[in-house]
Amino acid sequence: MKENDDSLLLPEAFDPYQRTYICTHGWKKRKSRSEGSRPKQHIRLTNCPFRFVVQWNLSRGKLQVKLGCFTHNHPVSAAAYATYPISRGVGNPLVEARVEGMLTVGAKRARIYDYLLEHDQNVIQVDVDNIVREHKSSVSSVDDNEATAREVATFAAADPENVASIADTDAGKTGVISLASAHMRRVYGRFSEVLLVDCSHKTNRYVDLSLY
Repeated sequence: MKENDDSLLLPEAFDPYQRTYICTHGWKKRKSRSEGSRPKQHIRLTNCPFRFVVQWNLSRGKLQVKLGCFTHNHPVSAAAYATYPISRGVGNPLVEARVEGMLTVGAKRARIYDYLLEHDQNVIQVDVDNIVREHKSSVSSVDDNEATAREVATFAAADPENVASIADTDAGKTGVISLASAHMRRVYGRFSEVLLVDCSHKTNRYVDLSLY
């Protein structure tokens, strides 16, 4: 906006001023940089011309559709849409809960896939692979947290003078775990200046100062 312009500013409630909507196939094909035996497939990049602009008309207080091109260069159908990742997945909470149970007892991927198809879920094999991968990741994360908690508890119980402190992040998750053994605390009590110099300068030149 120019200086001293009397034009009305767009209210903050209308954010953004305009948007351009394109087809999911509307991107241009790009040369793959992959050099493997199975390069990346651009099956959805057809440079589809379908697009339109939605713009806020301040004087009328209405949204306007402008610069529209409403034709596609590819088949448009419910069957085609069903193949897109956004439309696939497990949509039944009961089926999802049963799949979690199958994963817990170690069911094979083929059995899970057949079960989902039998219950009319729109999935393909790669979706089942992703479900199994996410389940393994969540289980390993829980196992790691429990193992860490056990190690910290064991360290604190090994000696009454051992100290363990846990600092949380702003999000409430574990940020830093600090451990100080009884031996470390005694050495620090006697040679605190030497230890501080060694830590602050990040040097390992003096082997006799290696206290950990």
